[in-house]
Amino acid sequence: MEQVRPRLFVSRCLGFARCRWNGEVINDEFVKKLESLADIVHECPEIRSLSEVYLAYEQGLRRALARPPRYTSLINVIQHAFGGFSDSLSKDERALFSNLIEQYRDERIPASVLLQLVRSWAVRLGESYLLRQVLFEPYPLSLVEITDSGKGRSN
Repeated sequence: MEQVRPRLFVSRCLGFARCRWNGEVINDEFVKKLESLADIVHECPEIRSLSEVYLAYEQGLRRALARPPRYTSLINVIQHAFGGFSDSLSKDERALFSNLIEQYRDERIPASVLLQLVRSWAVRLGESYLLRQVLFEPYPLSLVEITDSGKGRSN
C-alpha cells in the first residue's frame, strides 16, 4: 500500500486565487512543485487564521460524524469503486459481486467481505489510485477487532 500524502497549508494567493490586497496572484514555482508531493490546502491567512481554519475543520468533521452513515451509502461507494474496473472482470466475477452486494444488503455478510473483494481486484488489476483510497483502510489496522463481523467467531 502506498503511503499517505502529507497535507500542507499554503496561502491561497500563491497560485490559487486573486485574494491579495492588490487583486493579484503570486505564481510560485516551489508551490507548484509541492502539488505533486503533497495535498495542498489553500487558505488566505489575511482572512482566516490557521486556528480559525482548524476550528472550522473540527466543526465540519463533527457535523459529518454526528450521524452514522447509512449502509446504502457504503454500497454506493463500493459500487462506484467496482465500476472503475468491472469491464476487466469476467461475467462470473461481476455476478459474484452483485450477489455479495445483495447478501450485504440483507445483512448476511459484513461490509469487510465486499471491501476485501474489491481491494483484491484492484491489486490484481493495478488500480493504484483506488488502492490509495481511505475506503480500504479508514483507520489503523491495530484498531480492527475480528469480532466486528459477528460471523462464526467465538470471543
